[in-house]
Amino acid sequence: MAELKLTNQGAEARVFECDFYGKSAIKKERFSKKYRHPDLDKKLLNSQITMEVRLLNRCLLNKIPVPAVYYVDKRDHVIFMEKIEGVTVKHLLSYKINEMEIPVETLAEQVAIVLAQIHDNNVIHGDLTTSNMIYNKEKNDSNVTLIDFGLGFISDVAEDKAVDLYVFERALSSTTPNCHDFLASFYNTYTKLSNNSKSVLTRLEDVRMRGRKRDMSG
Repeated sequence: MAELKLTNQGAEARVFECDFYGKSAIKKERFSKKYRHPDLDKKLLNSQITMEVRLLNRCLLNKIPVPAVYYVDKRDHVIFMEKIEGVTVKHLLSYKINEMEIPVETLAEQVAIVLAQIHDNNVIHGDLTTSNMIYNKEKNDSNVTLIDFGLGFISDVAEDKAVDLYVFERALSSTTPNCHDFLASFYNTYTKLSNNSKSVLTRLEDVRMRGRKRDMSG
């Protein structure tokens, strides 16, 4: 494997670009936490890696666009996975509407298709930001790919799916002030495609209300 190039470092992991036996790849390396007991730390890291790989494989089996998993090293807490080419949805939405290479409504619909798919397969992403959505107009199956399932889990509970959507709404509004048209198209498509959209969107109203109360109380 070729030299690693650090592309992102967060609180939980470092992410590198690399070559994995001739394939463009991402190496995700989770941190040990020095304040945790070593046995507990190892157990938690292995559990997190196992869940992330399980989520990715569940999506791949159901033809949902996510990175393919190449190799897992639990001893060193590392996942090698496919590098997704393209630009983030956040980057696309930073342009003025008339400068975007794709209509905002179409982009919203494509994001909604993928989120409806993961929720119908009981996958909760846990960190639905536009930085974790990669757009590539050259892809034939889906132009939007979801990445970074490090905070995700499996659940069939409508509340969990509603919270996933609420996190997405809040993240979108913080980076894209005029996102009303995007969200209108997004929810129109999500409602049509998701098998459980009625119960999820009902719970979403409750989640929004709790969020507003927290904002008011400071």
